[in-house]
Amino acid sequence: MQSSFADRDGTHPVKQKTALLIAGSFTALILLRDVLILWAFSFGYYRDSNLYVNLGRTLFQKSGPFSTGVVSFPFPFLNAITVSSDNPLRLVWLQILIGALAAGALIYVISRKNPVLASVIGLMFVFDFVWGAVNRNVMTEGLYVSFSVLSLALLLSHYDRRSSISSWELLAAGIFYGWAFIFRPSSLFLTIIIVPVYFWLTRSWRKTALITTGFLLIYLGLGLFNLWSSGEFRLMGQSGYYTGSPLFVYRLFSPDNGPASRIIDQEFSACFPGEDYASAMDTSAGGTRNNQILYGEFIPCLRESGRNLDQISDLFTQAYIEGILRQPAYFAGVLVREGITYLKYNSPTILRFYLKPEENNRCQEYVWCDEIREGRYSWGNKLPFVGIYEKAGTKLFQLYLLPVGLLTRMLAGNQDLAVGISGIVMILFLLLATRGRVRFLVLATMTLLGYIVLSVVSGYGFLARYASVVTPYYIVLSATTLVALGKLLWSLVDRSRKRTAA
Repeated sequence: MQSSFADRDGTHPVKQKTALLIAGSFTALILLRDVLILWAFSFGYYRDSNLYVNLGRTLFQKSGPFSTGVVSFPFPFLNAITVSSDNPLRLVWLQILIGALAAGALIYVISRKNPVLASVIGLMFVFDFVWGAVNRNVMTEGLYVSFSVLSLALLLSHYDRRSSISSWELLAAGIFYGWAFIFRPSSLFLTIIIVPVYFWLTRSWRKTALITTGFLLIYLGLGLFNLWSSGEFRLMGQSGYYTGSPLFVYRLFSPDNGPASRIIDQEFSACFPGEDYASAMDTSAGGTRNNQILYGEFIPCLRESGRNLDQISDLFTQAYIEGILRQPAYFAGVLVREGITYLKYNSPTILRFYLKPEENNRCQEYVWCDEIREGRYSWGNKLPFVGIYEKAGTKLFQLYLLPVGLLTRMLAGNQDLAVGISGIVMILFLLLATRGRVRFLVLATMTLLGYIVLSVVSGYGFLARYASVVTPYYIVLSATTLVALGKLLWSLVDRSRKRTAA
């Protein structure tokens, strides 16, 4: 007889009321978590928050600031409908509610057939203070996380009902996925991943065409809005604007790479006479310093020379491609190194960034600026749940980090290799230990996590807050690992007991 560890996906269907009870209980606890964080630290308002609030205030003005912006439509739109320029708390409460509902939706879908796994995930979600921290910020991260989790819940639900998904639901799913993916322009290319997945799920060209139509409708609507506001049909702002960071920080830039690189070299010399770009863009200085040089000084200088943001975006994109083509093996090594750095990032460090009182009041021009509380507590006063998180949360969420200390000593101090090995071992274990819908959940989670990591390290360059959007994926993978290990141990104990009894 095969063991239960290998022959089934571990599903135990439960009644809808039971699944709703499980999901509702954890949704309430997650909502309470975010309310407590908001009460303790007030809402977070950073330099970029001014941009989003201002874009929301002027979004429906033809040829307004949005038409020359570098962000996509959804977050400014939510700022507009909540009138965040009058009071950002309305937007923050919306983010908190959507976050709790997203977590509850995923827990509900999983619990319909695997209540144990859903409960473990739900418990870890309750202690995911990074997600709670980003939900209180007037920034894109909180809603980006929530819509991503909702996408995962919808995908798993459709896996369960793949032979009976209605036409209207497929059309609506395409619209929703399109909204979720365009929330941050870097996720737009998930479209070309999700469409083939639905063909595999439905085995139907007609149904695949319906979800594709949903994508096209949302993208067409966004493109037409941009055409109205800016005179140009496009889905997003100048995404190449951000490639300047990895171009310099990863040491890909050289004037010998190609024509665009030579232009940038000439312009840099004109903007910073006598300054060497290699020393100015110092990786040891940290992302904040490099961004200040690039976005705070160099790009404004380029604009003063007569270039608009579209032209600057194209210039950096071309130079980035030139650098990659000139050093493809080196670039691949950089992505591996930076990806591992991303996967081992210390979550309490992210919390320090988000909850630090002096970083929470960057308001500039609104009447309520003076009313923003800098935070009822400082990080040094540590609320009890923050202490719990600091001690246990990182290792629980990223279970593969548990053996890193031992592996690092065995590998002569090479922590990157230790993280890589432990992560690969965990992935292999999950692929061997799961079946059916649980394996599908694992594969979908790993795909989304891998895509986010790759898009961040290749398209932006690494900053602490960029790692704040993946804790739910860590939780799903770690919880599944714990449950699979538990089943394996139970199977071994059960076999031993039966042998003894025989």
